[in-house]
Amino acid sequence: MNTRITALLISAIALSFAPAAQADPPKPKPSATKPAPKPASRPAPPPAGPSNAEVLAAVSELRTALDAVSADLKTLHEEVAEIQASLAPEPPPEPPVPAEPAITPELQARLDALAVEQQTAAEQLQKLQLAVEGGLDPALMAPSIAAAEQKIADLSAQIASVRAEAEAPPPATEPEEPSAQPELPNTPCSLGLSVSSAYVFRGANVFSDGNPNRQHPLLAPSARCDLGKTGAWVAYWGGYQLGGSNAPDLVASGLGHEQDIVFGFERPFSENGPIGTVTLTAYVYPFATKAAAGTLVPTYLEPMVGIRTSGATTAGLKVGYMLGLQEAISVYRYFYLNPTIARSWSLGSDWSTALSLSLGYKAYTASDAPTANVFDAQTDWLFTKPLSSRLSVSPGVHLAGTNAPDGAALTTWISLDGAFDI
Repeated sequence: MNTRITALLISAIALSFAPAAQADPPKPKPSATKPAPKPASRPAPPPAGPSNAEVLAAVSELRTALDAVSADLKTLHEEVAEIQASLAPEPPPEPPVPAEPAITPELQARLDALAVEQQTAAEQLQKLQLAVEGGLDPALMAPSIAAAEQKIADLSAQIASVRAEAEAPPPATEPEEPSAQPELPNTPCSLGLSVSSAYVFRGANVFSDGNPNRQHPLLAPSARCDLGKTGAWVAYWGGYQLGGSNAPDLVASGLGHEQDIVFGFERPFSENGPIGTVTLTAYVYPFATKAAAGTLVPTYLEPMVGIRTSGATTAGLKVGYMLGLQEAISVYRYFYLNPTIARSWSLGSDWSTALSLSLGYKAYTASDAPTANVFDAQTDWLFTKPLSSRLSVSPGVHLAGTNAPDGAALTTWISLDGAFDI
């Protein structure tokens, strides 16, 4: 291509400098008088050069060649640009947006069932904690509380496992088994029944005949209902002596066949923080006689406020005032200070255990108040076994003591408690 262009350029330049073709000189007119002399001989004229048409054709061919060279250069420039673009580093690809895991209807049904069961366990735990604030023995309830807390933790782990299964690709083998039907949520009421070898209240063996280790069995039915989701509740507890020749005398004097009505309210101060409680308990002895008790239907009222922590280890403090309403029992009016601490453990196979310690101090307001049973202490060791989602049993051993005129009075006893959620 370059050689041809060079040849055309040289040809065009040569044509531009070549002389143009000369015209023949005019012939002289013949004279009439004498003939014209013959012209002298002269050299022949130079050969004629290329014509203008040939020059224009050469120039046009040169322009066509230059246009072809320009097109070749443009194509070459585009190819060089493509090569440079291919050698440039590619930008990193954008990270893929993770897709939301698709939960199958079967997994969703399992999640719903576990959520219902977890809510049921949480309601049961709340009722057990409120029962403690209502006056029930913390040691008796601690195993059930521990079992409920363990069940909630197990259900949380199961829910996390199901969610992880939803994020994994579905198995290519057999379809999943249909999930079990969710349990019905518990109603806000529960029933209880306790049988123990003695009835000890704030360090004193109530059914004894003067000997703190002389034991007469106690049968104690109970019931409790929550008032919606308000945090308020109402409970009943009854104490009946089983056997013993002194039972009629204790009933007549206002110590037997005890009937308690408790109104309570609790509210946490903050999320996962301590819980404040308020209770009002009425201790009523409707079968007492005036001759033995000094009044009909001896009745005591005890407002009490408290605060407690939650978890496997719990600590609490309650302050109340016991008020004997009738004049015959006005000597039994005192402020009561009651710190408690408890620790629970899971033993596996649905068994749990709890160990608790409570102390008490009575500040009597009457001048002729008794000097015995001012201080009290009690420790309880219980084991709890859920028999079903609604029924549980709790055997336990107990030790309590109080100050007596001749020294400390100690009482040991055993118990068996049952709880049933309606």
